[in-house]
Amino acid sequence: MTPSAIDFGQVTEGSASADETLVLKNIGGSTLTVTSLSLSGTHASDFEIVYDPVPFSLAPQASTDVLVALTPSAIGARNAAITIVSDDPAGGVIVPLTGEGVAPATEEVLYRINAGGPDYTDPDGKPVGC
Repeated sequence: MTPSAIDFGQVTEGSASADETLVLKNIGGSTLTVTSLSLSGTHASDFEIVYDPVPFSLAPQASTDVLVALTPSAIGARNAAITIVSDDPAGGVIVPLTGEGVAPATEEVLYRINAGGPDYTDPDGKPVGC
């Protein structure tokens, strides 16, 4: 499985999601059956398993991609985990998910102020006095 953890970095709060791919690979010698993928943790509702093909089986050395998304509902650290349950005798796998919700960018607005010079003339040729 790669990566062993997913860090989405900074994602704008409430924006369209940031997507990452989790690759699940059967490195064993027999068919692996994955029975569930689930989200848990403090901010699990901010994350989504976009492509959830469960249940599914992977032949030896076969792999599949699972798409995971983050859409932060607030500014600040967002943390959760994906738990992968399968028939692997070694047990389930937990993949930590992290990201940071950041404020939307603000548009810069510029104003001209006449600070004692001659009157300003607007684009229509009209003087605008102080």
